[in-house]
Amino acid sequence: MEESNINDGGQPKKQELPTDGKQAWTVGIGSFLISLLCGLPNCWGIMQDHYKRSSTFASDTDVNIKLTFVGALFQAMVLSCVFFINLIYSRVGFRPVLYTGLILTTAGLMLASLATSIWQLYLSVSVCTGLGIACFSTVGLRILPQWFVKYRATAFGVQASTFAIFALIVPHIMVAINNALGAPWTYRVLGFISFALILSSVVLIRERVQSPPVSVKKQFVSLVPILKDLNMMIWVVVGPIQMYASYTVFVFIPSYATFIGLTETQGAATISVLSAAGIVGRIAAGICGDKLGHLNTYIMCMFICIISIFAIWMFANNFGVLLLFAVVNGLVYGSYFTLAAPVVINILGSMEKYPAAVSISMLAFIFFVLGPLIASVVEANNTQHPFLYCKIIAGVGYAACALLSLFLKFRLKRNFLANI
Repeated sequence: MEESNINDGGQPKKQELPTDGKQAWTVGIGSFLISLLCGLPNCWGIMQDHYKRSSTFASDTDVNIKLTFVGALFQAMVLSCVFFINLIYSRVGFRPVLYTGLILTTAGLMLASLATSIWQLYLSVSVCTGLGIACFSTVGLRILPQWFVKYRATAFGVQASTFAIFALIVPHIMVAINNALGAPWTYRVLGFISFALILSSVVLIRERVQSPPVSVKKQFVSLVPILKDLNMMIWVVVGPIQMYASYTVFVFIPSYATFIGLTETQGAATISVLSAAGIVGRIAAGICGDKLGHLNTYIMCMFICIISIFAIWMFANNFGVLLLFAVVNGLVYGSYFTLAAPVVINILGSMEKYPAAVSISMLAFIFFVLGPLIASVVEANNTQHPFLYCKIIAGVGYAACALLSLFLKFRLKRNFLANI
């Protein structure tokens, strides 16, 4: 029987648009623009350093731990709240979610410019702006795979590279504004930038296939088979572990550079090299994933991460070796956000369960918030071998990701050379 051209509402169905073409990349550009803002949590260290040096919150106790928690909570909100926002997306569509993100992000940054206590930064930066950026993450994760099949991982690689581009360029702008005008104006400028990026993306982003609204109850019912899928649960565990390992590197590299006798500028340059290498590495991971297999590429990247920690960073006692570590690790550490969605689709075998699966994957990142705090406590009690435990924690984290991914690969196909 010929398929009906009438949908449930009695209206003609819109013809599905082609994938991987010019229109797909036009939508991709819109997605890339809002994805730039997902790099904002990685820039929190600039504000934290400025607050500590300027003694802005001198009246507060345990300032360093509280400021560290602002950044950790910010990152965790961006990632884990995708689960809840995805429920809203399926109910109301992507444009209300996008406009909500516009309001929350801009309002959060503007309110942060008025903060006089650290608890106000929890509400403005961590919660309000974090929720806003989570809205953009949800839109990108839902719309981009609709438009790409052959070049799906490549598209996600380009999108993931925008995080690194933001983290490469914006910190220098933030430092300049902090020094010239102060922290309040830094937040205001970031608010203006966010507003402009989101409005530009609204013109370009559209869904390839408009799905009917789904009630929250039905969405929760759809989560049950995902939670029962052991392969999917293995992959869900991988994400927070790798995020913990990667964030440990980013947090402690500047301090490590100072510890081995380098200047603050050289420490900042190491972070810039990490970010710059990440731009190239995420795109390369996407291209390799489309050709060699998404899970295969991720496993290779994790083994390179392990080597970079135990064979390079462990012996990095000068600027040259530290830069070598930044290049090698930077090329591969961001592969998860390039390959996660394609791997999820490969595990499930179709796009139908993808929204529910990606929601569960992102919700697991709530456990990441404990990572930086644990690393800070461990390092604070390590007086005999500074930074040794940080290196071990990062290396073991990458090793756990590699082993879990290998186990997942053999569960999917026992052929070691299989393209997965």
